[in-house]
Amino acid sequence: MTVASGPGPLAGRRIVLTRARGENEELALFLAELGATTIEFPAIRIADPADWAPVDAAIGRLGSYDWLAVTSANGAGRFLARLAARGLGLAAFPSLALAAVGPATARALGTPGRPILISRGSAEGLARELALSADIRGRRVLFPRAERAREELPAALRAAGADVDEVVVYRTVPDESAPAGELARESEAGGTLLVVFSSPSAVRSFAGLFGEGVLAGAPYQAAAIGPTTSAAIRELGGRVAIEAAEPSARGLADAIRAFYTGEKP
Repeated sequence: MTVASGPGPLAGRRIVLTRARGENEELALFLAELGATTIEFPAIRIADPADWAPVDAAIGRLGSYDWLAVTSANGAGRFLARLAARGLGLAAFPSLALAAVGPATARALGTPGRPILISRGSAEGLARELALSADIRGRRVLFPRAERAREELPAALRAAGADVDEVVVYRTVPDESAPAGELARESEAGGTLLVVFSSPSAVRSFAGLFGEGVLAGAPYQAAAIGPTTSAAIRELGGRVAIEAAEPSARGLADAIRAFYTGEKP
């Protein structure tokens, strides 16, 4: 779905949003306020893990963990939904410390007023902050994650002496209903399309549809929510025009505005 906007510093810019259906609204609103035209292109959809048993087992022993670490809003939300299905919430575990990558992921934990260690960079950054700000050696950490999540966070935590359990709470799979033909016609209409990616899986799905190297130059430019997503773009032969300083919709909107206007976020 294409949404044209009015005047603003990004008037005339066409920006493609690749998150799963229903997850683009916040960024679309910020960009519309700046005058951009947004094109929704859900490159991925969120699916259940192949087996919930490891998650259920971890929930059964949740009181034995010292930390719950999440790196995405989907990871947080899917874990909390499974917890709620058993009639539980994080309030039942007041001694469980919480850590998250980015403010959006922290908000997804739904614990206003409860301290959360928030990294504003990447999963690797969260591991460093946990190691520096907490006595992580010997501590038990539960990491609810995507099926194809990168291994940097658990690897770094284990290197720091933590005991880490990883459980898959969701999979990202290509959205077969993504309107590839419509996007191709948009690109043929002239001008550059800025394609915004919020996960490596969206990058892989996009490249699967249009071919590796599709993000190497015109008619597409790539914007990434953070360094992990930027790395995925480069691994597939693309170039990163924009990387958000903060992994959030606001961080992306600020970075996109700065890129086009030269104004500092």
